[in-house]
Amino acid sequence: MSEKSIFLQIYRDLESGKLDIPILPDLATKIRETLRDPAVTINDATKIIGVDPSLTAYLIKIANSPLYGRLVPVANPQSAIIRLGYVSTRNISMTYVLRSMFRPKVRKLKPVMQNLWIKVSQLAALSAVLAKRVSKIDSELALTAGMMQDIGALPIITKLIQYPEVFNQPMEVERIIDQYSNKVGALMLHKWNFHEDMVEVVRSRKDWMRDKSPTPDLADIVLLARLHSYVGTPKMRECPPLYKIPAFHKFNLGETGPEESLAALEEAKEDVEAIKQLLPMPSMS
Repeated sequence: MSEKSIFLQIYRDLESGKLDIPILPDLATKIRETLRDPAVTINDATKIIGVDPSLTAYLIKIANSPLYGRLVPVANPQSAIIRLGYVSTRNISMTYVLRSMFRPKVRKLKPVMQNLWIKVSQLAALSAVLAKRVSKIDSELALTAGMMQDIGALPIITKLIQYPEVFNQPMEVERIIDQYSNKVGALMLHKWNFHEDMVEVVRSRKDWMRDKSPTPDLADIVLLARLHSYVGTPKMRECPPLYKIPAFHKFNLGETGPEESLAALEEAKEDVEAIKQLLPMPSMS
């Protein structure tokens, strides 16, 4: 089957509802519902988080990470949740659960998923640090948004494995992901009842000229983080000059380097790397 035919098939499946869209894991749904309740208590929050010990450990790691400066380390879930707050705990828990969705289900998918995860974790870390440095947007929310922007690639990759002549060509796989992941991802988030701000992050993937309002938003943060992730790579040739991107002018980003690198992120390389260490590649189940 030709690449054009595969494009058409994915589009038809997407429009007709036949594309295999992943279901949001039950734990993510329960955490979201519990921590949205105005009457939730710290005991309620600890109980729902404690269902998954590895999630508990992850929250403690985040609470002790550079996202929260050099505070006194916390050692238990109650202290971690208190430090993070319910909103951040919900966002971080969502990040953790989403990470599991990038786990390769079959060995054939492992190289593709590893390559995707390297990009996803880099984008998530850059988004979090950029939000912390230059905006009032929660860094944990930006972390989730950075991870979420490529979520639409998952069902596309699953579809492409049916077509070895394309699946075995990494450049073709990437081209198809670029073509459809924003549409597929937005559909996934609508099905999962995510807030429109997060849907817009996914929908605006690589929409460099996006300019919804003079006020910077979550999608602006992730767009700038994505562009920065391309610095020093061939992908940079596909991007417009940084000074032409509307999102660039909405933040106090300082000077730019010879390759249009964001000074705010160049100065925070250690923080970016530290956060990436909190996002290891999900192992095969």
